[in-house]
This record gives sequence, C-alpha cells and structure tokens, in this order.
Amino acid sequence: MGTDVLVIGGPVGDAFGVRAKNSDQWVFADVRSVEKQACSGKIDRINSICSGAYLLLSDCHKARIFPVGSIDSSGVITHPTSGPKPGNKEATWGGAGAPESERFDTDSELIRYRMALYRIALNPDGEPALYRKASGKSAQELAAGVAGLQIRYGENADADSTGTPDSYVAAEDVADWN
Repeated sequence: MGTDVLVIGGPVGDAFGVRAKNSDQWVFADVRSVEKQACSGKIDRINSICSGAYLLLSDCHKARIFPVGSIDSSGVITHPTSGPKPGNKEATWGGAGAPESERFDTDSELIRYRMALYRIALNPDGEPALYRKASGKSAQELAAGVAGLQIRYGENADADSTGTPDSYVAAEDVADWN
C-alpha cells in the first residue's frame, strides 16, 4: 500500500524486584503472585509471566529486553539464546565471570515489555483501514477509511543545544540518526 509501519514498544503493568544477583543463565525475581496452571501446558503463571513473554530488566544504569525461556514458582527466570523471535543476542547475562558493571543485583527491577505494530491493510469490506497488532494478539482494526500512514522525524539540522527540530523529514531523508 506504500505506507509506513509504526512499531512501538514499552513496559506494561507493575514492576517487580530482583531478589539476588544474577548468574550466567538465570535472573532471580521476587514472586508477588502465582496463578496455578494459567500458562499453556498447565504451567503456573508467576507475576503475570509465562514462557515466551518479554521482560525489561533494568537497574537504572543498564537494561536488557529478553524473551523468557521459563519462570518457576521460586522466581527463577531462564534466558534462552534460541526460541522466541526475536531472541537474545547474548548467550549469558554476564554472570559470575563478568565485570560488576554488567551484572544485575537487588537494586534491579523487571517489568513486562510489549510491542505493538500499526499498519494500513484492507479490511474484510476491501477498504483500507488502520490496524494494530500487539504482542501475542491478533490484528485489530482501529479505524476504517485510513489510506495512509506517514512518519516524519524531527531533525536538529543546526545542532543547537536545545535539540529543537528545524525540519521534519521521512526516514530515508534523515541526514544523521545521532
């Protein structure tokens, strides 16, 4: 259809803490809630998390977004390098052999991370429409009769200290993404 696609990601719900410094393969989450057999395969849902969900782990100095391999009733979360796509680039969390600056400790928090994609597609009546597809859900029509979606980026061409955009351009016309 010749229109742009917009992907937005961000945290969803309440954050929960980390109860111990991570190891090479695990993060140790505080357990706030357990829903018995609520995930596929009759696995318990811990802190509203099932295998395959995405989490954001942060300690205010660094952060990682990753798919959950598994989470058990004690809050141990695995970090797979294969499985859900996109997967994890790094094979480990930077555990015991990593510098302290790469590890996550009890001052860290975890929160669900969800992506949403907005695009134009034909609805069942053959009309163009704006659709939204969120993580793990079917696409939902938001508005019929929307024929285009164009994203413009603000550029601070004169590089002044205010960072105020001097012009708005399409992605292919951005001179410097920094």
